[in-house]
Amino acid sequence: MDLNSMSKEELIKLLDAQTKRADEERKRVGEERKRADEERKRAGEERKRADEERKRVGEERKRADEERKRADEERKRADEERKRAGEAEDLSRPTSFEEFLIACHTHISVPVTVQTNNTFTTKGSITSATGRYCPTFLEPWDFHSAQQPLFDEAYIFLHPSNAPELRVFPPRQALEHQGHIACLHPLGSEGDLQRHQFLEVETPIYETIKALAAIPAARERFSLADGIVFENHLNSITEIPMDSETSVIPKTIKPDQNCIFHQVNGERNLIYVTEYKAAHKLTDDFIRSGLYRMNMYEDVVQRAILPDKKDKDGNAQYNAERLTCSALTQTFDYMIRQGLEYSCLTNGRIKVMLRVPIDNPEILQYSILEPSRDAEPVDDQDGFRFPYTAVSCYLGLTLLALASPRRAQAWRNSAQSKLNKWEVNFEKILQDIPVTERKIRPSPAYRPPRYPIDKRSPYLLRNRRRRPIFDADTHNIVNTGPGSPPSDDEADFREPPSSPLQTIERRKRQRISRMDPQSSLSKQPTDSQNRPYCTQRCLRGLISRLPLDPKCPNTELHKYKSKGELPLAIATKGTRSHGNCRYLKKGGIHGSIFALTLKGYGYTCIGKGTSYRSKHEAHIYGLLEPLQGITVPIFLGDVHFTKSKYFLLDRTIVQLSLMAWGGKCLSEASPLIEEHDLADRVKQAQKKLLSHGVAHLDFEERNILWNEEVQGVMVIDFGRVKVIESLKRKADVVLVDMPNARRTMEGGSEKICDGGSFSVRAGQEFFTNSHRG
Repeated sequence: MDLNSMSKEELIKLLDAQTKRADEERKRVGEERKRADEERKRAGEERKRADEERKRVGEERKRADEERKRADEERKRADEERKRAGEAEDLSRPTSFEEFLIACHTHISVPVTVQTNNTFTTKGSITSATGRYCPTFLEPWDFHSAQQPLFDEAYIFLHPSNAPELRVFPPRQALEHQGHIACLHPLGSEGDLQRHQFLEVETPIYETIKALAAIPAARERFSLADGIVFENHLNSITEIPMDSETSVIPKTIKPDQNCIFHQVNGERNLIYVTEYKAAHKLTDDFIRSGLYRMNMYEDVVQRAILPDKKDKDGNAQYNAERLTCSALTQTFDYMIRQGLEYSCLTNGRIKVMLRVPIDNPEILQYSILEPSRDAEPVDDQDGFRFPYTAVSCYLGLTLLALASPRRAQAWRNSAQSKLNKWEVNFEKILQDIPVTERKIRPSPAYRPPRYPIDKRSPYLLRNRRRRPIFDADTHNIVNTGPGSPPSDDEADFREPPSSPLQTIERRKRQRISRMDPQSSLSKQPTDSQNRPYCTQRCLRGLISRLPLDPKCPNTELHKYKSKGELPLAIATKGTRSHGNCRYLKKGGIHGSIFALTLKGYGYTCIGKGTSYRSKHEAHIYGLLEPLQGITVPIFLGDVHFTKSKYFLLDRTIVQLSLMAWGGKCLSEASPLIEEHDLADRVKQAQKKLLSHGVAHLDFEERNILWNEEVQGVMVIDFGRVKVIESLKRKADVVLVDMPNARRTMEGGSEKICDGGSFSVRAGQEFFTNSHRG
């Protein structure tokens, strides 16, 4: 554009247009700047709001954390309060028998110590030697086996099955204080020992006997009358003849010991004595080294040849024997004079239980106990050893003594006429032993006592785990025919524990792991279990000489060629081979399950193995003989192992009860069976048992099976039953068409089979019957 050629008006107009465009551009830029400012402002506000939101969320999180922290602290305080309250309640509430035994053991028996500094120990005064009756022989005594049944009975009374455990013993707080007082100082004298024993055993035994006496059945069972009394002297006792055969009244005895009396109608009868010897005098080493099976009169009292002075070991052994035997002689003398069967010698830590057999007073039986160690769990699964505590041992001694009346004066006179006397003084013998020689020879290494004595004891039936190890060889067969009641000459056959024992266990056990043995077999065996089980009808035919059951899966094998009776040597093979008698790794409280097959003939049944012998279930099956194969399994008899046994981890099998396979668990019964129909069949089964005079006391689902063969229920496990005489129908205990069976059973002849390891009683049913179709 040529500005020179433009007029003034055109130039002004051009300038105005350019000015306008510049203003518009400035305005646009201003607006852009304004919008940018507003955007920045909005972004700032957004950031501010986000910061505020973050701050708010942070504060909320902080408040939530503080709330959680306060809640956690509140819960912690509440838990601590509950814990303190629980501990306070636990410390102050009365204890059960188990808790009482553990507390006395933990706080009184275990912490006791012996004073080893001679400066602080007593030195007994030496008096003239006294002629005391001494035993001729010393023999070990299995005290725990004698004590165990009594302890089990006492345990059941104090832990009843139909009620909570009795809490009638002092609270733990009191027992802890009692232990503190008892073990405050090391034992350095007989006086210290007496004070400790008063708290360790005398007071607890008094409490236990009082608790038992408050239970009428226990009071009667143990003849507790008015309880027992402990006294630390016999000054007031003067022996009065117990019969008219002698007019001589023995002198008053004043032993340094505690005497235990039985109170009956205000009168006191001495039942046993406890001799105290301080542990720094009669040491543990002396007792363990000096006490063993011996002819004490010849080997100790009348010993002519003494060990050489240079023979330190020989002298130590000689000193241990003389000192220990002299202590025993003091107690033995009192036992003979007082007519006592039982007594005890203790140094505090070791208790030596003593017994004089009534038929041979020249023998003194002894049992060395060390409760502080004996009761502790070892490498087994049975836990704390309740019967081996000091309280339990003295309870056993007390109950044994209560059942042993004092012997007549005629017996005492006769015993004294047979015994020799020993001019002996314990303190003199002790002081003749140089102090330097009292610790030369260590005693034999400590060995825990055998445990348990009875694996069916109630305190063991709680949390025992079972992992059996199969080990068997050959066995003896002594078949008990169905219906044979226990005879008087079979006193060693023990009936399974009664209902209190099983009920105590049942409260604690898990149902699956404690199922009854046969109810564990809920399925027919697989191929890996060899032969399937024979039918009820098949085994009924075996013992009754009936035709074969064509429905039995083993029928073809049953068609053996032999005529007449099945050869005895072949019969024994049913249990001689591991392959024929198979442990099925199933079990219950008392039984372990086996499958037995007679190889070559195919007869296959169940064997319920137990660690004790009993004809109890055989007797019950005999009463139910009409119901066998219908409501209860066919029972074939009992097999008793004598020379060879089946050894499992937790038991040794000494008897197999043979029977047909009962069936499946009810839970596996056919779904076609209506629930109400199944319930009706169960009720009918129970009524059938009652109609034959048998009330099943453990009629639970685990003991009721469904049997496809009979299309009905079968009841098993008759360890706990009650025979009701008023309802009992007279059962034929000898099977039909077996006229020779009764005569043979009554004759009781036994035959030793080839190999010398099988003893089969003739005339019994299983594997010994005649030819069948």
